[in-house]
Amino acid sequence: MNVLERTREIGVMRAIGAGDRQIMNIVLVEGLLIGLLSWLLSVLAAVPISRLLANTINNALFGAAAPLTFAPWSLLVWLGIVLVLSALASVLPARAAARLTIREVLAYE
Repeated sequence: MNVLERTREIGVMRAIGAGDRQIMNIVLVEGLLIGLLSWLLSVLAAVPISRLLANTINNALFGAAAPLTFAPWSLLVWLGIVLVLSALASVLPARAAARLTIREVLAYE
């Protein structure tokens, strides 16, 4: 969707001399940044929600709270997975954006 929404911007970049590689890099970097931000927001939300749910369930089942810990390496593994998936999801739109010509962009409505 990002490429479709920004077709005119890509046309302007083409008109001022941006090459295929530059446009591909812009789209890929944007995809990776969106993936990184989504990972960060999900970690910030997951930690307190997990603690709340764990305490609630442990209190209901056992009558006492149990400690909940996150391994730092697990967060890094999820970061790697998110970045790989973001890159893979950005490859096809990046290729499509790089193939747009100025003529196609001007004809786009």
